[in-house]
Amino acid sequence: MMSTTFSVVFRSKIKQKEETILVPSFLKKWFSHNQVQLTYGLASRNLTISYFDERENDSPSIYVHKNVQKELALHKKERYQVRVKQGELTIGPYIGLLLGDQPLNYTAAFMKEHYEERMKLQTQLGVRVAAFSIKWVNLEQAKTKALTYCVETKKWKEEVVPIPKIIYRRHLRQEEFHSFKEAIRQKGGTIFNSNRPDKWELHAHFNEDSTLKRVLPKTEKWTKEDQLERWLQEKPKFVLKPILNSQGRGIYMISKLKQGNQYLVYDYAKTDQAIKRKLTKKALIRFFHKRKLRSKDYIIQEWIALKKWESRPFDVRVFLQKETANWQVNGIECRQAQAKQLITNFSKGGRVLPLSDIFGGHTKAMEAEIEQLCIEIADKIESIYRNDHFAELGIDLAFDVKQKRFVLIEVNFRPGYKGLKLFDEDAYYRVAWSPFKYAAKMEGF
Repeated sequence: MMSTTFSVVFRSKIKQKEETILVPSFLKKWFSHNQVQLTYGLASRNLTISYFDERENDSPSIYVHKNVQKELALHKKERYQVRVKQGELTIGPYIGLLLGDQPLNYTAAFMKEHYEERMKLQTQLGVRVAAFSIKWVNLEQAKTKALTYCVETKKWKEEVVPIPKIIYRRHLRQEEFHSFKEAIRQKGGTIFNSNRPDKWELHAHFNEDSTLKRVLPKTEKWTKEDQLERWLQEKPKFVLKPILNSQGRGIYMISKLKQGNQYLVYDYAKTDQAIKRKLTKKALIRFFHKRKLRSKDYIIQEWIALKKWESRPFDVRVFLQKETANWQVNGIECRQAQAKQLITNFSKGGRVLPLSDIFGGHTKAMEAEIEQLCIEIADKIESIYRNDHFAELGIDLAFDVKQKRFVLIEVNFRPGYKGLKLFDEDAYYRVAWSPFKYAAKMEGF
């Protein structure tokens, strides 16, 4: 049966029984029995339904006992969206933001800095957000301590609320995530962006695909130090890249110099700006020996001859998201390295600019090529990880000047998008809001 959605204020009557709910009489047609399930996130109450005739021009109200309001963390005078189906009243859209394992860092100030602009959706679409850490959750009661946003005060506050049914995984390191994900699944909930495959795992899968194999740089898993010596002999330039880190953290870039036995190492292990080291082959091997890189931590990859613009290398970040079942490209940015630097990440001081600045009249053709490739990559990821749920990816491509085509650098499962705002506000808000719109549609709103 179809559903209807309307805006409502929850109130309580002085002598109302806890097991009852009073709804406007215009909703009678949606209920064939005298019982209704009132649901907010993963919490619900079965209540006996009664009706009242609302006064003309009144804003719709629903009356529930004050204990039910407290149990579901429903605030007086605040407006909620309610979806009505046969025998069900669902409050929403209600979306969880799953934060990481450092709960002391998650404060009202943190949420204001990172999520304030997205909260415009709360007034536009009625989206409600609860940001929480697994460490705050009480699965037995289906509740969690969370940071929630109040439209009236425009402030974040800490309160205990029902665990949301639809959860957007915002941080990728939670020690108890797999058991938590399974518990949420068993309760009927969904977590999207529920996996973060590492770079080597993805490369190995893509390498088995005849289409994607052609856009992969030569890559090996770091296994032992004599592997480094072989790469030094075979490749004048290559990169050592952490399997899991993002934002350019931990990268080493090695380039053989023209003068004999000398190599230049760009060391991004601990700093945003590369520490440049000029080393002999023997010293270079000793340098990495001291760092004790482990096979589970690093891959070794050929250095892509990046196309340059204004004498500085750039790559392309593509934002793929869902608002329905299908992937769509919601934004594309070119990321240009700082002068005398090689890493293009915006977080490392890189510059962000539109594709048209670089490719000019060929932009539409480039966009079509990029979109086709990235959707193939996203579809491949979903086919590999069928037990996971993805709705947002950031795919990094390099334009290889030797091969004159795009090459896949890596896939990001929590892509940063702030750079878009510098040249395309529409794309910026599209990328910022799409996961919330997607979550709302998943909940039926």
